Amino acid sequence: MASIVTALAAIGSATGWLLATVFEYLQWPIVARWTLHVAVVLVALTGLAALAVYVWRDEESEESRNNMD
Repeated sequence: MASIVTALAAIGSATGWLLATVFEYLQWPIVARWTLHVAVVLVALTGLAALAVYVWRDEESEESRNNMD
């Protein structure tokens, strides 16, 4: 699950960078800047989600900790 979220972050980063480059080429600097900002925020949130999934899956359940015979 964490690898899927990380792959989505990479795809989102590449897409945001590509869109920002296209908007910059079209001489729309404000749109390009905001596109890049939105891409960075979404990638950061996706990265945090991947970290949360990794930590959540790594925790031991209460039952497995109690059954340490």
